[in-house]
Amino acid sequence: MTKLIQLSILQILAKSNALLYPIPYHDLIYDQEIRFEDIIPGFISTLTHQHLIFGETLHGMVKTTLPMGDLIAGTPTTPIQASAGLQEESLAVRNITTNVLCGVGLEGKMGTGSFSVSFSPPVKELGFTVTRIGAEVGLVSISFFDEEGVFVYEAHYDDNDFELGDSVAWRTNSTTIAGLTTISIGDGLCIDNFRYQLPPVQIALPNHFSKSSAETCGVQSSSMNDLVCSSEQTLFAVPNSTT
Repeated sequence: MTKLIQLSILQILAKSNALLYPIPYHDLIYDQEIRFEDIIPGFISTLTHQHLIFGETLHGMVKTTLPMGDLIAGTPTTPIQASAGLQEESLAVRNITTNVLCGVGLEGKMGTGSFSVSFSPPVKELGFTVTRIGAEVGLVSISFFDEEGVFVYEAHYDDNDFELGDSVAWRTNSTTIAGLTTISIGDGLCIDNFRYQLPPVQIALPNHFSKSSAETCGVQSSSMNDLVCSSEQTLFAVPNSTT
């Protein structure tokens, strides 16, 4: 029992000191969710949501294509933005029970290609569900960057010590996340149900703005100086060009 208490204290201290730390997916606080049911399955170069872009890598980083999977190295340039890869080697939406988003590896292999996400504005927490292509995870590595392109955190998963479940999620402490890159060296994986939380939108209210109107949007302070209003979100997939 004492060891369990000590372990819990260490976990709490680790979270308090980390810029970003993993959390259970069901604990994720989010106001945006992206599913891929409205996207026709096929190869795409990028996928754009109002607040983010899915691509192969981030601008300024270098991708190396290997038979077992893609590798990504370097530092992203600012502003952080996801970029497309080569035709039919970037992303794909595939129907595996439901539509999922996959990075495309060498010779069109699903789930072994790198994929990246850029956020504008940066986000406080995020997560997604995972669909495995095969039995073995191999190695999955997810790297996070802030809006200055500074490395924040790296999550590793494998088949032994750090097993990958059906979902992953993270929460930030004193920073925000503007971009991430993911590599999968193994049988491959795809993602779905991508959730994230936007920071509050600060809007100055005129003096005559009524309390009832403010409550409709969701006031963030009792003085009604700040409020958050939501808007409809859409997905826009960029298909691979044909030559």
